[in-house]
Amino acid sequence: MKKLIILIMLILCASFVNAHTDFMDDLEGIRRNYNENFNAPSYAQTLFGDQRINIYITAEDGDEFTVGAINENSKINNLEPRGIEDPTMNVYVDEATIEEILTSTSPFDALSNAMNSGALRYEAITTGNKIKLGFASVVIKFISWFR
Repeated sequence: MKKLIILIMLILCASFVNAHTDFMDDLEGIRRNYNENFNAPSYAQTLFGDQRINIYITAEDGDEFTVGAINENSKINNLEPRGIEDPTMNVYVDEATIEEILTSTSPFDALSNAMNSGALRYEAITTGNKIKLGFASVVIKFISWFR
């Protein structure tokens, strides 16, 4: 489950890393790029197809910013530069962690390390999301024992 959650969150976050001062100017381009280049597997669509996500990013210079993503049918319908009201999920990450995972020769290990260290974490807000993500986490953990 961690791999799936982080993969989707990283794809969302990766677009914001390059220049956090300019990200508000190109939210439409980021949304379009994500929708055109990411086809989620069916199980990911079930988990993340309809979410309201606030992504809290700490830049390398210490500045913090929030981006809200409204997903419907596994596509981003809207990106909001200061977050959204009533999110169903929050993601917390810093710019260095995103860069480390994206440039790693073993992204899954980098993702796992970031999750285990707390450098990247997610929080389900709604009861339905907590149940859904909790169940999926148990299934993925079980599957990982046989990898």
